Amino acid sequence: MALRIKTKWNTKGPKTLADRASVVGVYIWRTAQETCKRMEKAEFSLGGDPQFVAVLTEMVAFSLQVTDRLIYGQMSEDDRHTFINALGKHLAATAQSNLADFLGEGDHVTRFIQILNARAADYALVIEAELGQALQSSAFVLHYQPEVSADGKRVLSAEALIRWQHPTRGLISPDDFIPVAEGLHLIVPIGQWVIDEALAQIPRWRELG
Repeated sequence: MALRIKTKWNTKGPKTLADRASVVGVYIWRTAQETCKRMEKAEFSLGGDPQFVAVLTEMVAFSLQVTDRLIYGQMSEDDRHTFINALGKHLAATAQSNLADFLGEGDHVTRFIQILNARAADYALVIEAELGQALQSSAFVLHYQPEVSADGKRVLSAEALIRWQHPTRGLISPDDFIPVAEGLHLIVPIGQWVIDEALAQIPRWRELG
């Protein structure tokens, strides 16, 4: 399924992933900014411009992670990385041009990127804490990508692709948890689970004919 973003374009012609990321970035920033303004109107005290910026940045960081979760499975992993990197760069450029209005001139990108990276690191720590439990509870699933003959009439083989079916985060890409599994020395038991599950699937296919 292709990723679809409804928006209005100022130019015609094909749109790159960076183009689409810039549109998403505009909406993320606008939503975070409007949310902070509505909080102030609802008499939530944000403690002045620095606190306003801090809350806004946290909202942007959270939205970036949500976006990454939403597009997972909707595009290839290479495209996903390209899209998220382009989105991060767009948000950093937006931060530099907008935060000066609250904090004055200066380098606002460095601190903004530090916060984005810190939240990504927090996410990695959560993954690390939950990964062992996921293995014990068999929270992984395999998706099979078939390889068919040239005439399209026979399935020659199938590649088993592991995913983590997280109870609250949805499907988690192996790019997100395999490096963590390697660091925790869980890659061997996870690999064994993949082998056992794939072998168990073969008789199920045979029963289906």
